[in-house]
Amino acid sequence: MDQPTQPIPSNSHIYLIIILLLSVLGVGGVIFISVFNPTSDNTLIIATIIGLITPIIFAILALMQKDTHDINNSRLTELLDISKKAAKAEGKLEGPTVEVVVKE
Repeated sequence: MDQPTQPIPSNSHIYLIIILLLSVLGVGGVIFISVFNPTSDNTLIIATIIGLITPIIFAILALMQKDTHDINNSRLTELLDISKKAAKAEGKLEGPTVEVVVKE
């Protein structure tokens, strides 16, 4: 029986690293603004930082979901092809079946 030739390619770690860096950048920006400008109202700036980073993170998560879906679909197609070949080979080994009818 044929075995899959390649391991599953995964770019998930790259996406997760980017999400982590964006999160650290956002938290760092909020802390930086809060520490170095404590006397004024920083709500608008903090909302802008969060408003810019959040959609980017969601877009990266959507790309990660699409890649995972594509990888699973391609592996499923490969598994079905291997199963079909194995079933066909098994049928060739057993030979054709013949029904015997006994008349009384």
